Amino acid sequence: MTYTKDRKISYYASTLSDNISETPEGYLVCKNVPIARTGVQEYLGQELNIQDKYDETVKVYREEEDVFAPEAIASFEGKPFTNNHPEPKVDINNLPLYGKGHAQNVRRSTEEPDLLLADIVVTDPIVISEIKAKVKRDISSGYDCYYVPYKDGYRQVEIRGNHIALVSKGRAGDRVSIKDNLNERKGKMAKKNILAVLLFLHQIVKIKSHPLQWLQRMQLPKVLTQVTS
Repeated sequence: MTYTKDRKISYYASTLSDNISETPEGYLVCKNVPIARTGVQEYLGQELNIQDKYDETVKVYREEEDVFAPEAIASFEGKPFTNNHPEPKVDINNLPLYGKGHAQNVRRSTEEPDLLLADIVVTDPIVISEIKAKVKRDISSGYDCYYVPYKDGYRQVEIRGNHIALVSKGRAGDRVSIKDNLNERKGKMAKKNILAVLLFLHQIVKIKSHPLQWLQRMQLPKVLTQVTS
């Protein structure tokens, strides 16, 4: 056994990867897990109960002053970790049914400041096996908030956490998921950024060949083409 330290929190556990370790009791500790991010996401009007845009796609803005408000961050501390989103809110009455662990050490990321991070302690053997096997690793937070008209869509305000769910495909994208290390997340972002630059140059210079062909000629790792195609 070794002590693995992340900021002010230490865990007595066997290291499985930079971010994942296992306690003597068999619990899984997943560190530095993004549970939310700022930016713009798309929802159906029916998901927000907007009757006049019921079947339309609407933009929802998540500004940093809302996502990283002290009350919002504090509201996710100690909240249950679930396997998928339960239909009702999680509370003391249904926690034995839905709770598969909990979140702690909730804070804003210093390396990627658009992300809200938490350390997640997983206590359910089935969920632990899914995470270890990388069957499910995306994260989606369940919370209450108000939607107010903003720019060309709506803005989430007064965000209050209820639970954090392990899902097959999260709305917030691949970055909001359990990773073995930070480079795994940063690597995918770097690849996307390279292609974005090439696409921009492709439009400006009007070169006939497609950017993906440029990637191949540049002899970049093959996974870059696979990820972005």
